[in-house]
Amino acid sequence: MIPGLMAPPFPPEQQDDEYKVMADIRTGLVAALVAVGTSFTVWFGHKTYRLTEAGHLTDRFEGAAKQIGDNNETVRAAGVYALAQLADIWPNNRQACIDVLCMHIRSDGPIPGATSEVPDSHSKAVPPVPDSRRAALEAIVDRLRAGSATSWSNSTFNLRGAHLDSVDFRDVRFDSGRLDLRKAVFSGTSNFDGSRFNGAEVWFDDVILDKGAEVRFTDTHFVRGSVRFDRMSSPEHGSLSFENVTFHRGCSVTFAGAQLGQGEVSFDHATIAAPGPTFAGARFCGTGFVTFNHATFAGTVSFDGAFFNQDVTMASAQLGRATLQFAGANFQSGRLDLSGADINNATLSFDKTRSAGGHIDLRAAVGTPRVDGDVPMGLVLHSAPHGARQTTT
Repeated sequence: MIPGLMAPPFPPEQQDDEYKVMADIRTGLVAALVAVGTSFTVWFGHKTYRLTEAGHLTDRFEGAAKQIGDNNETVRAAGVYALAQLADIWPNNRQACIDVLCMHIRSDGPIPGATSEVPDSHSKAVPPVPDSRRAALEAIVDRLRAGSATSWSNSTFNLRGAHLDSVDFRDVRFDSGRLDLRKAVFSGTSNFDGSRFNGAEVWFDDVILDKGAEVRFTDTHFVRGSVRFDRMSSPEHGSLSFENVTFHRGCSVTFAGAQLGQGEVSFDHATIAAPGPTFAGARFCGTGFVTFNHATFAGTVSFDGAFFNQDVTMASAQLGRATLQFAGANFQSGRLDLSGADINNATLSFDKTRSAGGHIDLRAAVGTPRVDGDVPMGLVLHSAPHGARQTTT
């Protein structure tokens, strides 16, 4: 006897429950399949939209780049504005847009100031044609300033060899990007006042300042990162100002081989906190003058290997417990004048220092410094009858 065949059928109530369960399962499966299908449709639609959008952005990029290469200046300016706006909304390819803008800025010839074309007497007055390269530079600077809706401060800007006339970099922020101005030529008045270098790599190496040019870094903060002014030449009959600048310990700032002294070079009221800034290898020579008046020095500030061939003044500077280090420096002529400077507890350090007539004048300084190392005869002029505290190391 087969038990299954002899078993009584399910009661009607149990059969109804089983049919209901099966119906619920079928309904759930259908709903799940519909949900999967809907999700796939949404995903596919989103993917298709993104691909379409990417293609649209690429088309805009190509169109703007083509405009920038046009022979008509107005068309080029339109291309610049279009490319800058595209960079704002296309972060994945922002750098490509910036590279094109920088390439345009680097094109031959100086970027002129904001001048208008003067029409002849027989023509109607027309608005000046915008200079597309100046527009490109302004687009970059606007997006480097604090408060910009879209910041480009983490990007790379290759302006190597660019001709820059009266550019305005006031209040820009360089956070973790790169700014390459090597071999750039500055003319007119260029302004970096109030800027903040906070982690970026910046190069001013071999920058040329045209005769009469003025470049200002007033109230600028060098906080972190590295900024190089190596082999930079100060302008003849012009000025280079670092007045009221703060060189923080965490920012490497170098002036190796920089030609300081052709015009007016001022570090007045600056805060120079080593080991960040260094003047090792700088050349203080020319027909102008260099001043560190009322500057505040902290830590060991290096003038190792520096060449002095003109007067340099540190009048009323605050040296506190700072050390000025002159290892391998050459005092060819002129004097380093510390009139009124507070040098009490400061240290002047010498090693293989040379002098052919130049000297460090402490006669009108306040206090007595410690002098370490071998000092060439006549290099240091003291105010005290027995000279400064000197040790030989």
